[in-house]
Amino acid sequence: MTKQSEDIAWEGDELDRKASGDFLAKYLIGRFEESTNLENDSFVLNLNTEWGFGKTYFLENLALSLKKDKYPVVYFDAWQSDFSNDPLLAFISEINDELSKYFTAKTPKTLLSNAIQNAKKLIKPSMPILLSVLAKKLTGYSRNELNEILSSEVDCDESNIDKNSDIDQTVASIVSKAADQALLEHKSKKMSIVAFKDSLDKLIDYIGKTTSKFKLPLFVFVDELDRCRPNYAIELLENIKHLFGVSGVYFIVATDLKQLGHSICAVYGNEFESEKYLKRFFNQEYTLPLPNSLNFAKFLFNKSVSIEGNVLFSPLPLQECESSDANIELFYLFSDYFKLSLRDQIQCFQYVETICITNKEKKFHSTFLFLLIMLKHKSSGDFYKICKKMNREEFKNLIIKMEMSDEINNKITFKSRKIINEGRGEEGRTFPLTKLIEEYIVRYNKNISDISKMDSNSAYLQNINSEFTKPLSKGYNPHNPPRHELHTYQALVESAGQIT
Repeated sequence: MTKQSEDIAWEGDELDRKASGDFLAKYLIGRFEESTNLENDSFVLNLNTEWGFGKTYFLENLALSLKKDKYPVVYFDAWQSDFSNDPLLAFISEINDELSKYFTAKTPKTLLSNAIQNAKKLIKPSMPILLSVLAKKLTGYSRNELNEILSSEVDCDESNIDKNSDIDQTVASIVSKAADQALLEHKSKKMSIVAFKDSLDKLIDYIGKTTSKFKLPLFVFVDELDRCRPNYAIELLENIKHLFGVSGVYFIVATDLKQLGHSICAVYGNEFESEKYLKRFFNQEYTLPLPNSLNFAKFLFNKSVSIEGNVLFSPLPLQECESSDANIELFYLFSDYFKLSLRDQIQCFQYVETICITNKEKKFHSTFLFLLIMLKHKSSGDFYKICKKMNREEFKNLIIKMEMSDEINNKITFKSRKIINEGRGEEGRTFPLTKLIEEYIVRYNKNISDISKMDSNSAYLQNINSEFTKPLSKGYNPHNPPRHELHTYQALVESAGQIT
């Protein structure tokens, strides 16, 4: 968990997640209070939302707000411990570290220590050496090689294994000893589970009845589960469900069930009903509401470290945008224009970041860049068709093909100041986004000198022309000016598309 202070909960909440967090906290606390008379009120909630929609931000800030309200909280990032072969080992360690911060008095420290000690007994032991010999070294070895292995590595009575006997008898002896060991471990594990649950239950009971410093339930947050190996994720869920099923412990597990289900099917086969199987681990699901496109555009831009300064140019006057950044406004308008889902918007924004990272010394006209990126994402065929001809007629045909009716197009408008030279000042007018796109298409095959002579009776047209003609003030010959770089955008978008 990256944030430390409870005072900064929901800071920078660009997707309006606080409202959802307050609702979910109120529900979980209310649910616990209503069910205190139940003998076993363990509860596991699945925060089921796609990757990239702010699950981690939501989980971290919900945890901070609950801490502020005096609820004990454990936050476990499953992905960070995915390297381990035993998810329970990392999980127990995190619980011990986090809960130790809450309990400093002797009684709760002892209760926590007892729970942890019993939990440690559940961690996978090293494979017994007899089973190790059988599983790892038997196949492919000759009798002499096997005898050598047994002589040097197997700690057993030579009377039990006749080194000169048939190899089948040796295998049978190993299997028998491994089975005996497995039976003992199984019985020991069952006893440890009972002991762990009992000690954890006593700790929860102490929090609820003895101390006034904390409230129940104890919240355990598990993040990034859908990024883990399928076997690791399943084993962790099984441990949560079976070992921590204690009244007063509430789990919130953030994972995209659909994505995790696909990963599991890749291991167990496409016929495996992974989503149905996964849902049995959860009592309920909560899906984060989708943010609106403008807030999501702000979220994408503000969290990016690649798009800084004036690398993206927009002709829109800032004071006439709903957001404080005209590029955010344009990205939002284009996303609605192309009917992009939030997942599509993430992927298109990755194009923008890639182009900005690989061309740090350049400046890009965001209107034209966003158009090509989203067109390429939506339809490669239309992208190449537009890039080949780059004229108004082709663009209008594209609008018809994409069923962009006048009603839809006219809703996607923005204001621009119209400059009036008759002493009456300025007045605002609105026009569709397609009009702005057309202005770039018209300028596509023009040189900088031609653009400087084009009509610019509106503020946004003045901004476009001014940006294109800046090189003229740096010593270029106005009669033989360089061409602008709009013609390079196609290759940039294609190259960015190679990184997925």
